[in-house]
Amino acid sequence: MAYFIAIPLTLKQFTKIIREPYYAIEDSKLHITLIYLGNLLHERGVRTVLQILKRVSNEFRQFTITVQGVKPFPSYDKPKNLAALITQGSDILCRIRSALLKELNRYSINVHDRYISSFRPHITFAQTRVKPSMELYKVLDKIIKEGKRIKERVLIKSIALYESKGAEYRILGIFKLKEK
Repeated sequence: MAYFIAIPLTLKQFTKIIREPYYAIEDSKLHITLIYLGNLLHERGVRTVLQILKRVSNEFRQFTITVQGVKPFPSYDKPKNLAALITQGSDILCRIRSALLKELNRYSINVHDRYISSFRPHITFAQTRVKPSMELYKVLDKIIKEGKRIKERVLIKSIALYESKGAEYRILGIFKLKEK
C-alpha cells in the first residue's frame, strides 16, 4: 500500500463541464496531493507521520484558494486526467509542504515523491480510459475552454494522511488547520 499527504476538499463548478468519455472522480477522493510518501513499511512510520501532521496543522490557519482553468494530465497528448488549476493560494500550499518535508526529514521518513523539486498543486477532478483520438481532443478542447470561465473559491480546512491501494483511498488521519 502507498501513502500520501493531501488536502481533502470539494469542488462544485468543475463537475458541470465534464463530458463523455471523461467521468467525474468521486467527491470523497478529491484532494490536493502535497507529498507522495510511497510505502511506509511499518506501523511506527504511519504513527510518526500522523504526529507530524498534527504538529504542522497547528502552525497554519485555514485559508482560501482560487481554482480556475483546466489542464490535461499527464499532458495534452496523453489526456488521461483533467485537473483544475490553483491560481491563488499555492504559496500557502508550498509553505505547508515545506514544513511537512522539513519534519519528515527530521524523523528520517523517506519521501518517494517524483515531483519533489517541481511541485505543481492541482485538483484532479475527472479521468478517462479512452485512448487519444480526434474525438477525444474535440471534447478536451471544449472542456478546457469552459474551464477558463470557471472561478471557484475553496476553503482549505485540513490536511490528511491517505492510504491508497490502486484506485481506493482511505483517510488514516485528518487534522484541522487553525480557525481563521
